[in-house]
Amino acid sequence: GNWAGGELDPLQEVWGAEVLEPIFGKAVSQPVRLHVMAKRYLAAAAPGYARGLSSHGRDCLIRQGGPLQAEEAREFMARPFAAEAIQLRRWDDAAWQVGAPWPEIQELRELLRRVVDEASIHDVHHRADPRSAARSEPLSRRQDRAS
Repeated sequence: GNWAGGELDPLQEVWGAEVLEPIFGKAVSQPVRLHVMAKRYLAAAAPGYARGLSSHGRDCLIRQGGPLQAEEAREFMARPFAAEAIQLRRWDDAAWQVGAPWPEIQELRELLRRVVDEASIHDVHHRADPRSAARSEPLSRRQDRAS
């Protein structure tokens, strides 16, 4: 969870998704929007997942509703971007490991460019609104053309 003024921010995933969607599309924003549900899913479906969380992570899990019930878990997995949200959740969990190695900034830039390009392509398949087809060109190419 994200702490704002000492309190758990219950809408962090909504705010994050709203900031990211106009830039990266749904392929990036929806996993962010679903990352709390992904934690709840993993707590229900992955043996030992909740035990592996920090005490803060376990406290947040309880405040966020605790592990999903079986029907909730099935509904979550049926949603678009559920698998991506689970991967994002795993990355988020790994980022909390003290002493974990960090990539060089150039590696991060290249990774971000690939993610943006893949997200742009993937997002086209998940958009219902045909007016959004202008976003089918990868963002990195649109930025290069604009500069």
